[in-house]
Amino acid sequence: MSAESSIPYPEAKSLKGWDCTANSLGVKSVNVVKLLFASIHQGLIKLLSLRIFLLKVFFA
Repeated sequence: MSAESSIPYPEAKSLKGWDCTANSLGVKSVNVVKLLFASIHQGLIKLLSLRIFLLKVFFA
């Protein structure tokens, strides 16, 4: 009886836990997407600068 009184609504508790994990997963995925876009952006800038550098070298 004491165990039941300590957790009156196990469903609510588990739902709250799921909500928290979903929230943290959402934040993590957003951060991953941001990192991915940042790295792609950096790569594009590097490619562009490399192309400009190669054009300058070959057509100087």
